[in-house]
Amino acid sequence: MVAGRWALLRTRRRERLARLVARHGELIGKRLMSTEGDDLGVIADLIFDPADGAVLGYELSGGFVRDVTEGRRFLPLEGSMVIGRDTVIWQRGKED
Repeated sequence: MVAGRWALLRTRRRERLARLVARHGELIGKRLMSTEGDDLGVIADLIFDPADGAVLGYELSGGFVRDVTEGRRFLPLEGSMVIGRDTVIWQRGKED
């Protein structure tokens, strides 16, 4: 059973979702650092818009205890990233 009709994906959207996951999925499990040297956590998951499947941002984990006591954080898909083997460096987007 599914929660609703929105949970079902047409084949065309599933292929698009697979491409998005392939492009962004390489980031899951990597440590995220700011250009200022702040440890922002580990990229735990991708957050999608259920209406169109677009990636909205990333869910960040601060570790088990922090996740339980404070919850996970959301990083919007803005700014720029430099992807390394184990670490991603994130620079905040320019504010208007």
